Amino acid sequence: MDISPLRPDQIDEIERLGVVVRNKLDSWAWRLVGVFFWTWHRSAWTTWRWPWNEQITIWASAGTSSITMHHIDKIDHELFHCRDLRPRSGPWKIGVLNFLVPLPLVFSGRWFVERWAYLEAVRRGTKTVDSAVDKLFSFTYLYPWPPPLMRRWFKARLKDGQTQTNRGPT
Repeated sequence: MDISPLRPDQIDEIERLGVVVRNKLDSWAWRLVGVFFWTWHRSAWTTWRWPWNEQITIWASAGTSSITMHHIDKIDHELFHCRDLRPRSGPWKIGVLNFLVPLPLVFSGRWFVERWAYLEAVRRGTKTVDSAVDKLFSFTYLYPWPPPLMRRWFKARLKDGQTQTNRGPT
């Protein structure tokens, strides 16, 4: 996909990390997923890297025909995940948290994968704490954590100044 509408810092990071941006419709595997999860397939963006491959791919939703200025916040969010996936341990950590943490609802590992990316969006001013919690506590993320606990976590991190670069254990 053409990434030229993005901000120069986003383009630089995409190039530095060697990220490829593609549409889910370009992949037979994602099209197969879309048969079972059409709404998610059509609206959600995903970042993926296989553990045995260095290539990180941002998969745009099936409903995205081209990247526009409207996608800048989505790219920021996905680039956060690209940074998480960069180390050799990244895909394993993300995989364990997303798929192997035993409870798929309310207390899931998905919260640990997504929360730092949403904290970054709150700090940038593109989301509020409430809009981040509302987005996370949705079908898209399978309701990963109770909203009051999410709000408390965001407010504590905002108060103490923790960022993606100085965060402790996920």
